[in-house]
Amino acid sequence: KHSGDGVVDAGAIFRSDCKRCHVGEDIKSKHGEMLFNAVCFMCHKDHSTYKHLSRVLLEKSISGGITNTSMPGFAETNGGPLSPEQISSLVDFLKNKR
Repeated sequence: KHSGDGVVDAGAIFRSDCKRCHVGEDIKSKHGEMLFNAVCFMCHKDHSTYKHLSRVLLEKSISGGITNTSMPGFAETNGGPLSPEQISSLVDFLKNKR
């Protein structure tokens, strides 16, 4: 979502009507591949492109988002819906999926 000044409010996907599609109601029960398919796939179709990235970079990007992009921080501590365990399960999936 863009504000009038061109700034992207990436965290908008966690609020109001956007939340229904981008996060879903049962997000807390998902981990690994199911979580990727629920919250990541709509923007990141090919999970294999992230396998070469370090765990630290993946965890940082998923947790805190990427500045000046449409990638929001998904960690609960950043206003997102994901626990540390869920983020770790996503990184495991991205690093281990063939």
